Amino acid sequence: MTDDRKPSIANSQGVQVGDHTIQYNQYGISPEQYDAKAEELGVAKSALQTFFAILEHENIPPYEWDHKLRQIAARFHELQKAASRLEGEDPAVEKLVEQARAAIDKAQFINAEALLAQAVAVDNAQAEKIRHAFSQRKQSAAASQALIAQSNHTRFALDQAIENYQKAIHYASEAQDEKLQAEYRWGLARVYDDTANYAKTIELYELALAFYSGKDEFKTDVASIWNNLGAAWANKGEYDKAIGYFEQALAVFSNKLGPDHPSTKTVQASLDQVRAKAKAAALTG
Repeated sequence: MTDDRKPSIANSQGVQVGDHTIQYNQYGISPEQYDAKAEELGVAKSALQTFFAILEHENIPPYEWDHKLRQIAARFHELQKAASRLEGEDPAVEKLVEQARAAIDKAQFINAEALLAQAVAVDNAQAEKIRHAFSQRKQSAAASQALIAQSNHTRFALDQAIENYQKAIHYASEAQDEKLQAEYRWGLARVYDDTANYAKTIELYELALAFYSGKDEFKTDVASIWNNLGAAWANKGEYDKAIGYFEQALAVFSNKLGPDHPSTKTVQASLDQVRAKAKAAALTG
């Protein structure tokens, strides 16, 4: 019984083509048939040798060879066209692309893939440098914009402060800097608090809180935001919610700063006032 994957032909003979020795009888075809097939497919003899090697490697049975060779040839021509359109922005990348293009033309696919992988690595490394520089610039722009907002807030130009804090948050977002975004939302919340828009104030404090929460190094920042949320809820007349936030803030400040620290005393005073208002509201209600 004959092997249906590869004909058994004795006395293999070959001819040197570039770096390849084409073994015609290995594939059961004559040199004339080989030349005709290469011409039919529009490829060099060395490329056709690679095509046959692919068939062998994938254990393609001989009765499928003609169809598969046409498939490979068609894809090969598409690959050549795509490679001819590829250009590198960086000189090092362009050199690698040129080498890969030459390898593709010779059907040296693995070599071409390795060269293109090097081009990818160079491009990604350069892109990372550009992205880092972009982020640094955006962080700097965000900081300057936030300082404008703080200046606006200082002179009670509240509409301008809101606009400039929003710009600062946008620049921080472009820099993918979550800490700066949280910091500027905190500042923006304080501006909205001055406009008596307590719903917006609370929304922004909670957004800032989402970043600071759960991080040990920001426990006192979290407590400060809880204190501010307590004040905002108190201003809305929601005393139970206010008391809850003040109590959380007081616990952190007492533990971290001590009972005699000014921040601890301020929160304690605010908590006492809100408890008194809650009690008075309950009596009149």
